[in-house]
Amino acid sequence: MFEPPATGPVTPADRSGPGGDEIAVAVERAAPKVRPEVGSELAAIFLAMEPGGSLAARLDTIVALATWLRDPAPLDLPDHATVGDGSGAGRVWLLVEVLRDAPRWAGALAHLVTGVVVESSALRLLARTGLPSELRFFSEFVDRLVGRLLPRPPEHDCLAALTARLFPDARSMHWLDAAPPSLLAELVTLLIPDGAPAVEDVTDLAGAARRRLHGEAGEALALLAVRAASLGLDEDIRSRSAVPHVGNLPLLALARTTASYLDARRAAQAGDPGGEAEAQRLRDEAVAHVASGRVVLERVATHLDVGGVSVDLVFRVELLGRLLERVDNLLTLLDTQPPDAARLRAHTVRFFRDLVAQAIADRSFLVLVQQNSRLLARRIIERAGETGEHYITASRTEWHAMLRSAAGGGFITAGTTVVKFWLAAAHLPYFFQGAFAGLNYAGSFVALQFLGFTLATKQPSMTAAALAANIQQSGRGGLDSLVELIARTLRSQLAALIGNLGMVVPAALAVHSIAVAWTGSPFLDADTAAYVVTSHHPLKSGSLFYAALTGVFLWLSSILGGWLENWSALHRLPEAIAGHPSLLRWVGAGRARLLSRGFVLHVSGIGSNVSLGFLLGAAPIVGKFFGAPVDVRHVTLSTASLALAGASVGPFRVVEPAFREALAGIGLIGLLNFSVSFSLALLVALRARNVPASALLGLFRAVIVRFLRYPMSFLYPPKDPPKEGIAAGGH
Repeated sequence: MFEPPATGPVTPADRSGPGGDEIAVAVERAAPKVRPEVGSELAAIFLAMEPGGSLAARLDTIVALATWLRDPAPLDLPDHATVGDGSGAGRVWLLVEVLRDAPRWAGALAHLVTGVVVESSALRLLARTGLPSELRFFSEFVDRLVGRLLPRPPEHDCLAALTARLFPDARSMHWLDAAPPSLLAELVTLLIPDGAPAVEDVTDLAGAARRRLHGEAGEALALLAVRAASLGLDEDIRSRSAVPHVGNLPLLALARTTASYLDARRAAQAGDPGGEAEAQRLRDEAVAHVASGRVVLERVATHLDVGGVSVDLVFRVELLGRLLERVDNLLTLLDTQPPDAARLRAHTVRFFRDLVAQAIADRSFLVLVQQNSRLLARRIIERAGETGEHYITASRTEWHAMLRSAAGGGFITAGTTVVKFWLAAAHLPYFFQGAFAGLNYAGSFVALQFLGFTLATKQPSMTAAALAANIQQSGRGGLDSLVELIARTLRSQLAALIGNLGMVVPAALAVHSIAVAWTGSPFLDADTAAYVVTSHHPLKSGSLFYAALTGVFLWLSSILGGWLENWSALHRLPEAIAGHPSLLRWVGAGRARLLSRGFVLHVSGIGSNVSLGFLLGAAPIVGKFFGAPVDVRHVTLSTASLALAGASVGPFRVVEPAFREALAGIGLIGLLNFSVSFSLALLVALRARNVPASALLGLFRAVIVRFLRYPMSFLYPPKDPPKEGIAAGGH
């Protein structure tokens, strides 16, 4: 057990007798109004510590002290305290004041802390903590999952393991974030003294601790530089770096320079007279290579913005950036000629804070997914936004063109509904029911795309992405233009809905008339027609839930379409099509380029339409397979179904309450289809672009004001301006 010198030792008697009150008294002197139990808790920690005890026991003391520091209860600090009482750093200030006032106990605690540093390794803390250990996203995900599920053996001689115990989650580092850097630097100086402390033999321990930390920081620097060079030589990153020759890669030069720098440091420590200057020169050169490496990373990121994105590639780029940041931090910490000692201490504190935050983040699955999927999500959303801009009309001419396009969509959808009933009447096995239903929907939606027709329910998820892009770009002063964009979006959506429903009803009635003329019977028999009416009741069926689920599918299909477009760009499929040898031989270079451009134009739409078709077709079959009441309700398809049912039951049954309630259900189905898909798309787009949700509040108020003043602007566009060169009266 540690015994300070006879000038004022902390003896075992002090621990059990009146001398043990010194800590509580120091707490009371520093903060007279503090609750008594705060001082007694701190005194208990100090009385229980054994600076010369086992390493495990000393680690427990440090963990207990950290637990005391992160207690969020207010302390009622005096006015002269350098931190606010509610800042979360009050206990840090109080501990520093107590250590100043009780130098014997400060020396004992410093003896304990420096002894732990000397006997423990910091290599993993500096070289691995806060940095993913794998090179692939899914490998890292599995590694974290295994680490979460399986118990880890105790590691008493590892500072990384101690850091994980001190800061188990984000809340545990609140006091570290709240404390001013100068206060934390003073605490570190008290725990690892760089001067003459009250306990004389702590000076040697502190020197040994600092030498060990510096030595392992150098080893970590070497490991990190080699790892960064290895990752920078990866084909996916190197091919996007715009560096023509491998030998010119700054990351490769960084690894070589770092090795030379560490050799020069060792030579200087061994007494080489020129070693210090050479080490400083090589350190400055390594810092320059880090800056060049960041330039390379910016080129890679620019390439990702233009080309395709993969989660694995984003993961490696993110990891490489963090490796370079860690190398830069270690080079700063190892600087033997810092410009300012206070600035170096502040940098050390900031580095440790970042290290702890990264260590906590690297234990989280959610942070892993968010960090590495944000760029992919933004790329997909941007593609959806580009498509969505085509659905927003600006003039009356465009509005009428949207109406005609949507009428074509309604006509095709009526045919889709007819095929749906034929497939249901065939009573196929479940697998074939789902497969053929998906093919029916997908074929119909793809036909709409290539014929230039519009389906109203496809618009909300696309236009929401376009709206999010404009919200991000507008900033302050762009509120009027955003309100105008929303008005244009809503009236465009209304035109598409009117066109779809205005055509799908007469088309369905025409099918019924043809069936009666051809077979003498209505298209739907009485039982099927009654089921259609009942299944669309808003309260007596699951129609509203199914409509919301369909809205989710509509949004998800737009995401899948954007993903397919990104995947094709990542794998350079357009270039492969334009330069494919067989295709060039069969159709020639010009037609191959046309096919390539057509592929770029339509790949997102094909992915979106095919995925939506199979989502709508497979959902009811999957529900039957699991015994769950799952179905879909699409407003245009449901309207066609109800029109066929109404034609079958006759005009007198159509005016009955059950049919009117089913019509109300159609209105609610449309509302849920649009609102769910639009809301999901807008929220995801805003998050992918880092736009705060608060940005919507002012916009919402402005839209309400605009609607109350000019409601027609949300329903029908104003007259087109006269063409240039034509007089107002015309010819």
